[in-house]
Amino acid sequence: MDPAAELNRPEDLISTFPGLIGTAGPLRAAWVYTPIGGMIAVCSETALHMLEFPNRAILQAQLARTARAGAIAPGHTDLTATLQDELTAYFAGRLSRFTIPLALHAPSFTVKVWTALQAIPYGTLQTYTDVARSIGQPGDPDKGRKHQ
Repeated sequence: MDPAAELNRPEDLISTFPGLIGTAGPLRAAWVYTPIGGMIAVCSETALHMLEFPNRAILQAQLARTARAGAIAPGHTDLTATLQDELTAYFAGRLSRFTIPLALHAPSFTVKVWTALQAIPYGTLQTYTDVARSIGQPGDPDKGRKHQ
């Protein structure tokens, strides 16, 4: 059997994340594919709630935070298919701006930063200081950075 096809089996998601992905709920978790690896996408009918690589150490915590918006079950929504199409087009160089609506599950400061990052035009370089200024938090650019 094709390994990629195996990842689409609902029981794989349920057994990999017991207690976080069940058999019913308004959010659907599915595997999507990119040239840099498979990812787990959690979508509702109206927004992308999470997109992450399965081997990340923080995945369990992200799934738990996402599940606060509703129970997660294996499956696809129309947005899952749109997301897969957009990821394919992006990596093929045919897309520079995603249209998928996002449901951002994070503290307000983090959401503010993510919103600022989304406003950066494709192909443009901005520093951490640029982003901090854009959200009204210029501060010390070295604050929080580990010094060598």
